[in-house]
Amino acid sequence: MTDDSQTTTQGEKPLSLPPNALIKPLSVNSPIHTSEPEGLSPPKTSELSPPLNRANPTVSFAQQTHSYMSDYIKLADQKAAFFFATTTGLIALLYKDQSLLIWVVDPRSWNFHQLVAFVATLALSIQAFMCLFTTVPRLKGSKRGFLYFMAVAEYPSSEQYASDAMKLTESDIIRTWFTHSHELALIAKKKYEALSFAMKAGAVGTIASLILVIFH
Repeated sequence: MTDDSQTTTQGEKPLSLPPNALIKPLSVNSPIHTSEPEGLSPPKTSELSPPLNRANPTVSFAQQTHSYMSDYIKLADQKAAFFFATTTGLIALLYKDQSLLIWVVDPRSWNFHQLVAFVATLALSIQAFMCLFTTVPRLKGSKRGFLYFMAVAEYPSSEQYASDAMKLTESDIIRTWFTHSHELALIAKKKYEALSFAMKAGAVGTIASLILVIFH
């Protein structure tokens, strides 16, 4: 190398910059941009790996249907428990106020308030009873099965249940899910019919109770 720093090797041209070009110092936090050749950009993750869920859609639908029916049964029981607590609380309040007992006389001598008290007592009692009836278990099903706990309990031993369950094919499992879902749907229907009747009776009882409290 010579003393002249501007000297270049033979055949090479010196690098020239425009007069007004500014060279910005490289900062540690400055992002480094790299360009990929067109058409060679890295593929996305979804393109590299297949979808994780490759389950049979029929199996998935059967399980979701079974879960849907079970959730609706639980919701009916929760609603029934809430309305039962509300109804018994209202009955206790009216009993403490001695508003419900005014009809306990000869019906031929009832006045308007005594008639309303009788309607309130009858309606609230019906609502409480129907709420209790809603929560009564109704699962019957076959004497031996693979999902219903009473049917599973019919097996004389856990080994026999496990042995029979291991013999099930995928088609048998799907059929079991759907069969039990239909049984749950019938149970849910009965529960919501009872709950609907309880709510109607409760509405009548609540209105009659308000009349007693306001005009007593």
